[in-house]
Amino acid sequence: MYRTMMLAVLSVFILSIGTFAQPKLSPKERAKALSEKLSLTKDQTTKVEKILTDAQGQMKNMQDRSEFRKVMVETNTKIENLLTDKQKVAYKKMQEDARNQRKNNSQDNKSDKPGNN
Repeated sequence: MYRTMMLAVLSVFILSIGTFAQPKLSPKERAKALSEKLSLTKDQTTKVEKILTDAQGQMKNMQDRSEFRKVMVETNTKIENLLTDKQKVAYKKMQEDARNQRKNNSQDNKSDKPGNN
């Protein structure tokens, strides 16, 4: 259960900052993207941007992976607490889609390595 929760949180965080091929988005850009995908109100968008800005500041010089994950869990929980039930469903779908995409990308990368043909 804990591992599943951590994977979900990680996928949300990755989704919120964009895919690996995209440049890193600012908290404002991430909040805007979530706003568009989840139909957030102006107040929700402002609060999400603050949450993401605070998280980015906490993670800036972080070395410890467990601390990083802790901040990600807290960030995800704070964002979820702002959402309506309908938005939470869409948010969880986004998490699942991101998880599946990462899984597919991981499998593609493994098959692209020499000797795996």
